[in-house]
Amino acid sequence: MGKDKLKLLYKLMKELSVLYVKDEKSSSDIMIDYLKELFATTYHAKNANEALNLFNENKVDIVITDISLFEITEIEIIEKIRKINNDIPIFIITSHKDSKYEEEANKHKVKGYFIKPFSLNKLVSSFLDVVEELDIKKKELENIAYLKKVHNNLNDIGHKISTQISYDIVLETILKGAIELSEADGGTLYLYNKSKDILDFKIAINKSLNINHNEYNKDDKFSFESLRIHNSDKTVNRKNISVICAYEEKLINLDNVYEQEELDIDGVKQFDKKYNYKTSSMLVIPLISAEGKLFGVIQLVNKIKNKKYVSFDNNDKLLLTALSAVATMTTYNNLLLK
Repeated sequence: MGKDKLKLLYKLMKELSVLYVKDEKSSSDIMIDYLKELFATTYHAKNANEALNLFNENKVDIVITDISLFEITEIEIIEKIRKINNDIPIFIITSHKDSKYEEEANKHKVKGYFIKPFSLNKLVSSFLDVVEELDIKKKELENIAYLKKVHNNLNDIGHKISTQISYDIVLETILKGAIELSEADGGTLYLYNKSKDILDFKIAINKSLNINHNEYNKDDKFSFESLRIHNSDKTVNRKNISVICAYEEKLINLDNVYEQEELDIDGVKQFDKKYNYKTSSMLVIPLISAEGKLFGVIQLVNKIKNKKYVSFDNNDKLLLTALSAVATMTTYNNLLLK
């Protein structure tokens, strides 16, 4: 295991809580102190009832049993815990050397079975394996919740678009949806006008600059222009990233616009200088109709995480691709064809 991964797992372990069930006080203090160094919270139970009460009343991530009471065995405690939570990781520390006892413990899905005397390093190594499993499971649950949220948001956006009569409100709904889903600081929406050979500016929103500007609700402090696709000499206008996105009909994702050299950022520089802004990350998505025709472009800037600008990720690309499909289909069918 690499040092960076090991460091991360120790950090994650420090966010977890452990329930330590130990009936003999004489040797438990050392282990409790050790567990307190490893985990955020350590609960100590001296008997079965206390263990179950602590388990029910607190958020416990890992259980360790080390008991030798005659009235109840570790297996019986585990059985009671399993009735409450069938998945929580459980470790047994025991003096039992009987293989049948270990077999019985394994029936209850224990993560580690340590016969005294044992190596603390091996115990910690087992903890780290469990921490990694818990982290993976946590991320899976977060992804499921995230996908449900996205699904609901896309449905909500599609419904709002399909029930709107006002064209400018439809476009505002599309752009706001894109900004919300991607956690961007701002964005601009253009529609493609083939006859004029331009990306026709429709709406710009920027939270930091307090912009909500469209062709019907203009803010005198800000000015946005439509973008010409071709120059007068018929060459493609490559001084604007949205134009390149439209012309090539491909998604463009830049971690930092100023640190790349492939694309001309003249338009970005002009905007940043004019409004004292700092564009960092950028995601530009072509809106393509079901018939394969270019419909427009959404340009998003500066994804925000923990109050910092970060790069747009693969989830954002998938989300915005899905949103563009919903937005284009619904708008194209319900507005442009009327």
